Amino acid sequence: MKDLKILIVEDERILAEDLKETLLELGYNVAGNVGSGEKAVELASKTEIDLALMDIKLEGELDGVNTAEVLRNRFDIPVIYLTAFSDDTLLQKAKKTEPFGYVIKPYRASEIKSVIEMAFFKIEVERKRKESYKNLESEAQNHANKLEKMDATLKTLMEYRENEKNEAIRNVAKNLNDRVIPHFDTIRMRWPNKELNNLLDALTTTLQEIARPSENSLSDSINLTPMECRVVDLIRQGRTSKEIASLLGITVRGVTFHRGNIRKKLGIQNKKINLKASLSR
Repeated sequence: MKDLKILIVEDERILAEDLKETLLELGYNVAGNVGSGEKAVELASKTEIDLALMDIKLEGELDGVNTAEVLRNRFDIPVIYLTAFSDDTLLQKAKKTEPFGYVIKPYRASEIKSVIEMAFFKIEVERKRKESYKNLESEAQNHANKLEKMDATLKTLMEYRENEKNEAIRNVAKNLNDRVIPHFDTIRMRWPNKELNNLLDALTTTLQEIARPSENSLSDSINLTPMECRVVDLIRQGRTSKEIASLLGITVRGVTFHRGNIRKKLGIQNKKINLKASLSR
């Protein structure tokens, strides 16, 4: 990790030069040696820096803590503080910048080395953590993109199948109207009979109901029985209970029973609501 670049920020120039010599002797790469927070920020904007050794009490508008905060927030540069005294207030303020360590002046080369090595270790751990998080984030995004594509494909297939189904239903309806229902008119003309005409009317309505798209089918939405479906078709035609009973071959009481079940499934039981009107919505 000796190739990582270190910035020295120390306003006592003799100490700064001495520290630079020490770092070079220890084999570290010194990226810069400045005497103020302003110059440190300026250099950081132009040069790649991995770690800053910061005098905690710099002269000027930017003291050591303020400079460390700027370097951390703007350039993501970690800091080791250099301090000749222990001011509790200043140390509490310094903690908020999350420093990678402290070195007390006057310092020994061995102490400098151990603190820097620990800082470099933390930097490497943090780098790997960020890289791992970035990879996980990228992998999660890839999975999300795949799921989005699969969802879009599935929707397209469903729409295609729905269109095919509706097209088939339209073809059935056309064939009924063109080839089947005209024969009912022929039967009415050849064999005029009121009961037969009623049956043909009911059959016509039922066939047309079957040939409609089923997504809004009443029988599906409220779970009608086959007999209830037939009663519903005849109620929609405006048939009376007596006529329905005759057409379906059941008693009027049976029709009343089915009407009651249909009203219950529609949620209008014991309400003064017209059943035919409800079925026509």
